[in-house]
This record gives sequence, structure tokens and C-alpha cells, in this order.
Amino acid sequence: MSRALQAILLLSAAALLARLVVTGEYLFYVKPGMLPALVAAGLVLVALAVLAGRDAWVEAEAGPDDDHAGHGHGEPKAALLLAVPLLTVLLIAPAPLGAFSAQRGSPPPPAPAPAGGFAPLPAGDPVEVTVSEFVRRATEGGGPTLAGRTVVMTGFATPNPDGGWWLTRMIIACCAADAYPARIAVRGADAPPADAWVALTGTWVEGTGSDDGLLIPAVDADVVAPIAQPASPYQR
Repeated sequence: MSRALQAILLLSAAALLARLVVTGEYLFYVKPGMLPALVAAGLVLVALAVLAGRDAWVEAEAGPDDDHAGHGHGEPKAALLLAVPLLTVLLIAPAPLGAFSAQRGSPPPPAPAPAGGFAPLPAGDPVEVTVSEFVRRATEGGGPTLAGRTVVMTGFATPNPDGGWWLTRMIIACCAADAYPARIAVRGADAPPADAWVALTGTWVEGTGSDDGLLIPAVDADVVAPIAQPASPYQR
């Protein structure tokens, strides 16, 4: 691969990183704490591109190497294929994992409940909780802290292949590659379109979340309101 082509590919990768960071779309792939590493990687790519460009300039000024003339003419065209995935992501807006992944993913085995159980929810209804917290309180703690409380949660709609729908959030430890779904079965409300983001107000259906190891608690919905996709779609 020529040094000029190396410089182009390196700059394309740096431009992709810059786009993801500036738009905040890097959060579709990794957690917020990875931002410094992404910025550092982008600077390294730019530095390498500058070095490759300098070498290409020196080679051009020196003229062609007679010993290698006539060789490797097909290499640049083949190497350009390496730019296709970079340009695809650069030009096409990426999307976070959604209902397709949530339908096929499975949560890991439940972790033990905190020593002494979960602390009571803050006073006053409705109280805002995350989908993952709701699932943990219902499945790992048996649900007593949810009993009789009205909660508000945000997530996206995932069709349940067996009927109905789930309120879902994808949970990541580091990046989208290790994501798994936290799902809540919704009762008493028509299913929004798949991947539609909503704010759901409702109450836990007592006894759900621990039967047969399904780990999918249910909620009786009072209000399901459409919302915009949050800037950070994953929970941690």
C-alpha cells in the first residue's frame, strides 16, 4: 500500500472518530467514560496520517524507483476497499442497538441482592427509576420496595414474540459488544412501534419477575408517552 493511500485511510478513520465524538454518537457504541481514549486515538491517527503524508511527499519528490517500476499496480485499487467500511459509517448515521437485539439477547444470571436488601424508594409518587433498577428490585429483591409505588421509566418498545410488548433498555459494561437487554412486560397499554422511545408511568405487578426464572417483571401501565431517543441510549 502506498504511503499516500495510508495517509488517506488514516485521515478517514480520524474523521470518523471526530464525527462520532462531536455528534455524541460514540455513545451508540461505548460508555461515556471512553471519551478520553477516543480523543487520544483520534490524535494518534492524525499524527500517523501526517507522517505517512510526509513520506508520500518525499517519495514523490524523489521520483519513481526504477527497481520496483511495473510492480504492484493493482495494490492501490484493492487497498481502497479498506476505506469502504470507514466511509459507510462516516456518511450514514449509526443507530444504537434496539428491539432486534433485545428480542434475541438474554440477561445474565441475576446478581445477589445487596446485603440488607434494597433501600426504599424515595418518598412521593411517581418516582423515577431506571428499567434496570426496576428489574433488579423485582427479581433480586422480591419486589417489596416496588409494592404499592408508582414509577416512571424510559425505554424503547420491543415486541414480545409471544404477544404484547416489553419496555426495554440495553445494558453495557464497556461497549455495545457486551450489551444485554433489561426488559419489563407492559400490561394495559397498546404496543408502540418497535424501537419507539416512551416514558411509562405505572405500577409493578406483584409476584412477577421471579417465576420460572424468566426474570421479566410486569408493570400495569397508566401512561405511555412518546419521547425522543436520549443522547445516551444505554444503561450501565
